[in-house]
Amino acid sequence: MSDTAVKDHLRQKFANWWIPDAVVFVDEIPKTSTGKFMKLRLREQFADWHWD
Repeated sequence: MSDTAVKDHLRQKFANWWIPDAVVFVDEIPKTSTGKFMKLRLREQFADWHWD
């Protein structure tokens, strides 16, 4: 699956302004011991990411 395929799928279900500018595929999303996403770690991981 490609980022274009993900965006095309979302366009069928959501308004255009909800579609993300970029899609990043990762092997695993860091989670806490209770199973919640570690948002701070994700922000740190992608802080230098260029969404162009």
